[in-house]
Amino acid sequence: MKRDETKDPAIQRQAKIDGSRSYKSIRLIKKLMDDWYLDPIIGLIPYAGDAISSVMTLPYLYVSIFKLRSYSLTSAILYNLAVDWLLGLFPFAIGNIIDFFNRSYHQNYRLVTGFVENNPVIVKEVRRKAIYTSVMFVLLCVAIYGMYLLVKVLFVWISGLF
Repeated sequence: MKRDETKDPAIQRQAKIDGSRSYKSIRLIKKLMDDWYLDPIIGLIPYAGDAISSVMTLPYLYVSIFKLRSYSLTSAILYNLAVDWLLGLFPFAIGNIIDFFNRSYHQNYRLVTGFVENNPVIVKEVRRKAIYTSVMFVLLCVAIYGMYLLVKVLFVWISGLF
């Protein structure tokens, strides 16, 4: 007995995503930023380059949050954004050179399409990156709280000197 493919939720979800403007926009962003290397070129603009590059990730987040409604995919995209941002911190244009090789938009596009197609390798990668992102978020919160306590102790110590 042949399974009716029109009732398969994965095929229906893929058809819905393929026809959307947001999906077309992430495909265009991938082409512009990674295939035509605008990401490292924009990164040459001091301060604003990294901000512009980060803003170009918003359509990927929109697709993952509102179209696919996936926490793990959103976390994986944020993971790629954080890695791209951290690599951009290298001084003397080293970060821009690395951007030629670290194609984060291509990675995000691959994650979105693989997630929609229910590719088991991509789904496993999405889950792994989601776990990393969650752990790093918790560690960041702990570090911020630790800094708060340190500032509080220093403030009490300094005010006790006077």
